[in-house]
Amino acid sequence: MMHLRKSAVLISGMGSVGVEIAKNLVLGGVRHVTIQDTVNTSWYDLSAQYFLCEENIGENRAKCSLPHLSELNDSVQVAALTEPITEEMIDLFDFSISELSICGNTVTLITRYLDRLWLWTARRGERVVPRQGMLSWWPTLAVCSPTSRSTQELDSRLMTRIGEQCHEFLIDYVDKVSGDITTFDNAPHNLEDGDYVTFVEVKGMTELNNCEPMRVTVKKPDVFNVGDAVKHFSDHTGCGRGKQVKQPVKVDYLDLKTSRADPELLIWDMAKYENGLALHYLWQCLYRFEEIYNRTPVPQNENDFELFYAELQNPTDVDYDVEMIKDFCFQSRGNLVTVASVVGGIASQEAMKLITHHMTPLKQYMYIDHYDSMPGPGTGYDPKYLNEEDCAPRDHRYDGNAAVFGWHFQEELKRQKWFVVGAGAIGCELLKNFAMMGLCCDGPDGMGRLKITDMDQIEVSNLNRQFLFRRHDVGKKKSD
Repeated sequence: MMHLRKSAVLISGMGSVGVEIAKNLVLGGVRHVTIQDTVNTSWYDLSAQYFLCEENIGENRAKCSLPHLSELNDSVQVAALTEPITEEMIDLFDFSISELSICGNTVTLITRYLDRLWLWTARRGERVVPRQGMLSWWPTLAVCSPTSRSTQELDSRLMTRIGEQCHEFLIDYVDKVSGDITTFDNAPHNLEDGDYVTFVEVKGMTELNNCEPMRVTVKKPDVFNVGDAVKHFSDHTGCGRGKQVKQPVKVDYLDLKTSRADPELLIWDMAKYENGLALHYLWQCLYRFEEIYNRTPVPQNENDFELFYAELQNPTDVDYDVEMIKDFCFQSRGNLVTVASVVGGIASQEAMKLITHHMTPLKQYMYIDHYDSMPGPGTGYDPKYLNEEDCAPRDHRYDGNAAVFGWHFQEELKRQKWFVVGAGAIGCELLKNFAMMGLCCDGPDGMGRLKITDMDQIEVSNLNRQFLFRRHDVGKKKSD
């Protein structure tokens, strides 16, 4: 918490992912959060950016979001910038998060701009997490973590790979010939291969006391080995305590430009092992399309698909699925709050990791897809049967949803009847997502219904994670 209260974070882009990250960091207690955006609110924003409304159309997204973010946590300073990011601005912050907003007709950050941002932050030894979120049903998150090789020493400040307390144990016997150390009364030491330990209060083999951390190999739950480290020490005569020591973890990263050409991927779903690489090149193709035509592909437009396909690289190690390419192209204008919640949650967690120096950050790229969640054959809403008119914008708050699912599916969402049990942290997130999707929001025949039950009262301790509640709600029923 000490690190959080000393940190200043810059979030560039107040689209659906940007506002989710800002919300999480403000609730988490980061001392100063600055939101930056040069883009004005469009109808596509309203399906997933919950701090914008129809009255904000045409207004700057950062300015409109500022008052709502400020009231989430009165101990956090929130500021808004509406001018483009400059290298001088980076000096003011400890951490930068950049959103690639590709919803609607405006591209707020293209790859050349992101390369410059990466260079500025690396030059100052700061941290940047670019997060790419298409926010359709083919979302992607790219976490290209903080530093290039030239500044890799920064990551040696990571204090632990995991958030657990260090384990301590009593020593019964040290065999200096084999290097085996046995715990007292056969108690488990709870160590793993590769852990480091140090010792105190050892009798006889006093060289062990306050020694440099030794790497261990686990042999049994009550026995571990330190190799030849104790071979020339005095004989152990009894007693002693051992303690696990968390060593700094140094992680090397490629810079953004190099890693785009030769990506290192984290696998999100082992059942879709090949999807990550294909999605990586599909994203590059989408950026080229936007640079050439200054817009995203029109949903279900075959001409745009042909133009998109013509820009696609075809490396020999990528096995493209034509249906995947079509879905990616046709849904690229979508903007779903459910996907933004996942992408924003992971990106804000990466920010927390690097601010606090706890937990190992994700390395390079991680691509996520939710293709299996699309309506399938026999449901009546199979996307294969959608046409351009079914997904055409209507200057409506659900334009971002319809770009993915079509308007018929959106009307069905509004007619649903749902019952939600619990309005705590997860309940608040569900209710936020349901409302933004239009779930149960009274369809044409007024059939939509959503009921909530929760007998608990709102407490002050709830306010740092249950963002639908404010301080003036303390003491009231959560369900009210």
